Amino acid sequence: MPATDGFYVSTRIDGGRTALIPAEMDQVLAWRVDTFKLKGEAVPLSTTTPVTVNGSVDTAEFALLRPDGTIEYPEGSSIAVGGGTRLRLVDDKL
Repeated sequence: MPATDGFYVSTRIDGGRTALIPAEMDQVLAWRVDTFKLKGEAVPLSTTTPVTVNGSVDTAEFALLRPDGTIEYPEGSSIAVGGGTRLRLVDDKL
């Protein structure tokens, strides 16, 4: 499924999760959605994986920069860094 413009992903995060390096972030071009059903469950489950120019992000260790400037991690935690940071990161990629 195509991604909305403004999503970026980095697989080079540190344990402290304090700094993302703009030059190491890739734009998310699409989302891979895998749907499966576990035996005995009535409702199927889906996972969503970012896809960049380098392919699917096949690791659980990544940081996703959303268009609103929030950095999100796969386990559900997030850090609001504000729109100014998002714009700076996008400008640094150009």
